[in-house]
Amino acid sequence: MSYLETGRDYYKYSPAFALFMVPLSRLHRHISVPIWYLSIFIFFTSSIFFTKKILAAGNQEKTLSRTFYFFAILMSLRFLLSTVQRVQSDCLVLFLLSLFIFALFRKKEALAGLSLAAASMVKLTPLIFLPYLLWRKRIKAALAYGLFILLFLLAPSIYVGWPENLGYLKNWFLVHQTNPVDYIFWYKNQSLLSCLMRFLTKDSRVGIFGLTQGQVYITFLILSVVLLSLIFILCRKARPFSSGFVFLTEISLVLILMILLSPLGWKHTFVHLTIPHLVLLYYVLYKNPADKVTKGLLLGSFFFNTILNPELTGPFAQIIQEYSNITFGTLILYAALLRIARNAPISIKLQHTPI
Repeated sequence: MSYLETGRDYYKYSPAFALFMVPLSRLHRHISVPIWYLSIFIFFTSSIFFTKKILAAGNQEKTLSRTFYFFAILMSLRFLLSTVQRVQSDCLVLFLLSLFIFALFRKKEALAGLSLAAASMVKLTPLIFLPYLLWRKRIKAALAYGLFILLFLLAPSIYVGWPENLGYLKNWFLVHQTNPVDYIFWYKNQSLLSCLMRFLTKDSRVGIFGLTQGQVYITFLILSVVLLSLIFILCRKARPFSSGFVFLTEISLVLILMILLSPLGWKHTFVHLTIPHLVLLYYVLYKNPADKVTKGLLLGSFFFNTILNPELTGPFAQIIQEYSNITFGTLILYAALLRIARNAPISIKLQHTPI
């Protein structure tokens, strides 16, 4: 029976992450829970710090306004609160990914590999960055990633022994095959696959076509290839590591696809949009304030992602989510970043004018 019927779900994290959480689990819950809540906010603010350091790299004026930070937090606040409410680990993944991105930009290959491997031990979705490393010929970082993945997989053996750890690893891989079909159709799932399933099959209340599930999966694969190809096509001539802004624009595109292409996209998962929000706000506030199209896309994304939330939409909340408002809000962010990526050689020459 699925979570929708029982309210219970499987443990889907790696044995290494379980080992990492052992010290916290030994504490009384009145101590461990506040520590974890505090950690969520530390992880979130640290991610903003690392992103800001990259954006400010090479600029004469490195002080960003309070307006910038206010809107950056506001645009991600709904997803942050969802992470807190559901006591999820997504802010930890966000922190590890921001550290990976920071280390990669600073050419600290070992630290980049370690951070990305640690993020992959919490959630499998950061695996999408391995092809990115190979594409950008960051071979040392990719090798470090592989090495640390191996070490993380072996680490629990020290605590439980190799035979038991092997059993945990097998179960970890098998559990990801147990996601019920209900998850894909559930209106709270805002992944791209879930969106397509709701719109393209006749079993859904908002379905507009009568495709089979197999046909929808093929459509999803084709669309995924198209979205990935757009990054390769528009960014192939870019020199991302020569500019923090250009680098973050490119990697934010990969980050968005990490969220959308996962079969499960809950609200707290979208807290990773914090980094794309920072990049786009930096662009419209500092790099090119005259770009009304990008401003409009950013505002449109904010409307879909934040304004159309259950607290404000009340009785219409479910139907709005069935129409995949967050999916479309995230795709709008993707379109805005693609627009910037296309003009990246121009944008890095623009004057940095603080507000």
